[in-house]
Amino acid sequence: MKYLPLFLIFISTPIIEVFYSFEDFVERVETEYKLPRGILHAIAQVESRLNPRKIHKNDGPGHRTSYGLLQIQEPSARQVGFKGKPSELLTPEVNIYFGALYLNWLIKETRGDIPRALNCYNAGRSSKICREKTSSRYSDKVLNSYLGGSL
Repeated sequence: MKYLPLFLIFISTPIIEVFYSFEDFVERVETEYKLPRGILHAIAQVESRLNPRKIHKNDGPGHRTSYGLLQIQEPSARQVGFKGKPSELLTPEVNIYFGALYLNWLIKETRGDIPRALNCYNAGRSSKICREKTSSRYSDKVLNSYLGGSL
């Protein structure tokens, strides 16, 4: 698959196609970090509806802003090695890479409990829902998207 320059992708294709234009990259990242195949697509579908330019400013405690396809927050990305400006998290490759790295770290932290890791990804590591071993509406939505709507 040939790639268009990034600025042309944003101008000339529907948003949903942007994620698929990075399909090979996503596959490599999922393989490298031993993530379930397709989980990043499911997270991006739930978090941003595959919109790489989405910015969500949280009005809750901490007032954290989430960026891009995987709606990763700057402190979460920094925790796994991100050293750039927050706006760089809107670059799809950067967003996918650090979102995958962070999810991989959470899966290890939760000893392979993917629903719990998803809860932590969504609500933050210090949240009550992250400490519990139950599923949530968020993890159910991601897993439903991951399984193709069969839940």
